[in-house]
Amino acid sequence: MAGDNDLSDDALKNLEEMEQGYTGCEVNLLVFADLRNTNPILLKINEITREVIQVYPELNSADPFVLRDILSEVIEMYPADELGLILWSHGTSWLPAGSLLRSFGDDNGKQMDISDLSENLPVRFDFILFDACLMGSVEVAYELKDKTDYIIAVIDTKQLTGLADEMRQIVTKCNINPLFNRQSVQRLDVYNEQYVFDLADFVKKAYHHSDTQSFTFQLNRSILYKNATPMFLSMYEIETYCGLSCYIPCPEREDLNIYYKSLQWYKDTGMDI
Repeated sequence: MAGDNDLSDDALKNLEEMEQGYTGCEVNLLVFADLRNTNPILLKINEITREVIQVYPELNSADPFVLRDILSEVIEMYPADELGLILWSHGTSWLPAGSLLRSFGDDNGKQMDISDLSENLPVRFDFILFDACLMGSVEVAYELKDKTDYIIAVIDTKQLTGLADEMRQIVTKCNINPLFNRQSVQRLDVYNEQYVFDLADFVKKAYHHSDTQSFTFQLNRSILYKNATPMFLSMYEIETYCGLSCYIPCPEREDLNIYYKSLQWYKDTGMDI
């Protein structure tokens, strides 16, 4: 829980909910929590109680090396046949740290890039769950595909290489629709420039002359479960959703477009932005 920010009170509520929901099902539930105005702590959640395992000096919970060290320590202390990881904080998908948004994690304004997060996960997890905004993007999932079997909500990472292959087939065989307008695609954020769009709706509208049946088939194999609220933060309707979002280049943000080219999804799909 990277909660040394304006989510600190929410973190306390979530810890209480963990205690209430824990059923003692032979699972060790360990929580590293870095909250405002207190030293970071490692907790072991039991039924209706929490046990303090360790207290840490002040640190940057959005530092990927700190993430690696904490996870390595906890895994060594509590070895298990299956490992799941919940990442709790602010989030803005794949966007780079320091982009005046949030990327993943927030510790007094410091964030981590998703590629650095992936690189510093010390083991392959059975699942990774993001309790953070906007992290259900194909770019994030693809960056993490070699570090977990599943991403919740529920992406089968074993299918993502095939999805990238299908996307490459589309972009190499068909030019993007010259009349394509990025604002016509189902948006999934509230930023004025718009960074997060529905992946399937983008492919349908940007490459409408291309045969996308194979892509859609592979997309459905990749996404085991999807759901959405009728509205996005009560601001606009969600009319269509496939379970993964994507970025569509913003002409005014060449800084983001340059960074986007460093992501593995861009490299493996050959998208020309």
